[in-house]
Amino acid sequence: MNITEYDVVRVISDIPAERVDKSVGQCLPRVGDLGAVILAHATEPQQEPAFVVECVGSDGHTIWLADIFARELERVPPTLGVA
Repeated sequence: MNITEYDVVRVISDIPAERVDKSVGQCLPRVGDLGAVILAHATEPQQEPAFVVECVGSDGHTIWLADIFARELERVPPTLGVA
């Protein structure tokens, strides 16, 4: 599945701290965390796709914001009939 802006994604690899925006959130992404793609980086055809992903807590505040490569994510399929 291709990942696009506004998709919900799951982190499947460790993300290096240098790719996390420490001015926004307090934590580092962990394997299993869910986030939303808020920007797809422009890349050349031979480059791996990369995204800015944000994880938000139940209070609406950003937990973390990071640049993450496609190989480090999996798209979470939308659910139907969410109650």
